[in-house]
Amino acid sequence: MRKRSLLAGAMALSLCCFTADALAKKKPKDTTEEAAATAESKPADAANIQVAATAAPTAAPAATPGQGTVRVGVGVSTTPAPNDPAAQRDLAASCAKMISAAADPASQRAIMQTCSQQLGGAQPGAAPAAATEPPSSTAETAPTPAAPPPEPPAAPSGRAYGKAGGFMLNFRLGYVAPLTIGAPTGSGSGSTAFDYPAQGMLGVEFGFSIQQQRKLYLVVPLSFQFQGITAQILLPFGFQYDIALPIRNLYVVPRMTLGYVAQVISINLGSVGGGSTTAVGHAGLINPEIGIKYVLRDRLNLGMDLLSIPIVFSPAIALVSYRVAAYIGANF
Repeated sequence: MRKRSLLAGAMALSLCCFTADALAKKKPKDTTEEAAATAESKPADAANIQVAATAAPTAAPAATPGQGTVRVGVGVSTTPAPNDPAAQRDLAASCAKMISAAADPASQRAIMQTCSQQLGGAQPGAAPAAATEPPSSTAETAPTPAAPPPEPPAAPSGRAYGKAGGFMLNFRLGYVAPLTIGAPTGSGSGSTAFDYPAQGMLGVEFGFSIQQQRKLYLVVPLSFQFQGITAQILLPFGFQYDIALPIRNLYVVPRMTLGYVAQVISINLGSVGGGSTTAVGHAGLINPEIGIKYVLRDRLNLGMDLLSIPIVFSPAIALVSYRVAAYIGANF
């Protein structure tokens, strides 16, 4: 009885296929061409239908897009059914053969159900579902560039200390008043005394800063003191320190110098026959000074030596003077 019922089902499927063929013949002649064009526009993988026959009476799993073959039963593979009558007839014949060759009724029922779905569920012109690519699980991110190392602090320039540079050049003009009265002209018994005259002074000063803050200078203040019958050439060197005041670029300037002095004296010989002679003496020099200086725009020096006491000494003489001078110069 079971075999008869199965054969009857197969015959019913064949009858459905013949009926579909007869209906297809009534359509215009170009139906086959349209179906072929539709089949070409569809991806091959979208039309695949997987049929798996199982021993248990459960529904067959849904078709998975992307598989190229369909396994039916044991060791039997079929190709997907396109939407045309000839292919449907071939599929119906294959289904009948597989039902006859099935080993048990459960497999026969599964094959019948799958073949019915293939023959009756396909709709001509249906577009397959578009396959979408799953998003990437990890987003690619560009590596974050490493932060640049901090730049070392820039060394302060000369202007940061109120001076445009470490070199200094000044020009002086001043007045020298003697503090020694009756200075001797020699150490012997025949020496005479005279009053040392006041003198004018011209000078030029070179300086070089030996400290980064432009405060301590090595200086060479050359000067020339002159009067009608006497002249002195002073060649000292020493140190100067600029002490900043609360007013910007205003300094108190103490200075100490030591050096050599060449004395040129013209002596009148009128009492011993007339005429004159010139004597040149050599002496040492100690000169403590203190003054004030203003640096205009970090470059131009405007200053005055308010208290300067040059002391000229030798075994024959000791001359003490007071000197005041103004100067102008530049830093570079």
